[in-house]
Amino acid sequence: MLAFIPAFLWAGIIALMSLLPGKSIPNELFVVSDKLIHAIIYMVFTAFMVLALNYKLGSKNLNKNYIVSALIALVFGVLIEVFQESMKIGRSGDWKDAMADFVGIIVAYPLVKIVKGLRMFERILGK
Repeated sequence: MLAFIPAFLWAGIIALMSLLPGKSIPNELFVVSDKLIHAIIYMVFTAFMVLALNYKLGSKNLNKNYIVSALIALVFGVLIEVFQESMKIGRSGDWKDAMADFVGIIVAYPLVKIVKGLRMFERILGK
């Protein structure tokens, strides 16, 4: 379960930041593209999920673990957009944000291959 803590914490941060009222978000966060921020956030989330699944289920299933993680991240991202639209918190759901999330999810795969090759996650968790 320890392996999933980074992914769960990251998902919590995503949910918190995404569901804050629009007036609560400092403009300084958007010195770069909003879509780039989305892509990076979901790339990291997907990478955390894949690495955790690999650690728990074995690295022989990298492609399967990536697909499962990608689907979880995509559903999570779409749900966040739906909540933003329906909660009337000064935020709006945007299909372009969901597409940026998807780009980040896709980019996570080569990132995970690099991290896995360096065995960084195993070193941190001691396996």
